[in-house]
Amino acid sequence: MNFWLAFLTLPANDRMRALMIIHTGFQDQEVHYPFHRLREEGIETTVMAEKIGMIRGIIGTEIAATQQIGALDQMQSAATVFAANDLLILPGGVKAMEKLRQHQPTLTFIAGWFGADKLVACMCSGVQLLISADVVRGRRLTCYSAFAIDARNAGAIYSDAPVVRDGNLITSPHNKYLAEWMKATVEATKHENR
Repeated sequence: MNFWLAFLTLPANDRMRALMIIHTGFQDQEVHYPFHRLREEGIETTVMAEKIGMIRGIIGTEIAATQQIGALDQMQSAATVFAANDLLILPGGVKAMEKLRQHQPTLTFIAGWFGADKLVACMCSGVQLLISADVVRGRRLTCYSAFAIDARNAGAIYSDAPVVRDGNLITSPHNKYLAEWMKATVEATKHENR
């Protein structure tokens, strides 16, 4: 059976759920704001990181990770994570992205997520994960301006805007646009089949 088809054969949830993938050194605002904003909407949000427990951001705040990125190393556990979630949140933090984009199972998971046309909300330097997962070719997006050249070189259609939505992909370039990014994300979740 095709690896990605295995994901699609697992039972779906009847309630919207989000998965946020982070690493130590994440951009604090880009994790805490969406985490709490989605909770306000009744969207259960799971934080996945390099370890289970408290994960520290670049400016010193912490958030509890309840799943470990290592779960993506095995097909069956990755399939379970995939089937249990409807929305993928990829916040920024250059140091965090540097680590995450070196973990091939994370990139494979992201590519599979795109292949299934599931909803993705990506902020700032999170675009580095999309570039490394090779899913931006032909897609309209925005990101932190320093990564615009990388996005273009990977085949993306870059736009200098507070929020860009292209199908299942919602992007924003900077945490000063958190409210606009989350507004677009929450609106998109309301149009998804649950």
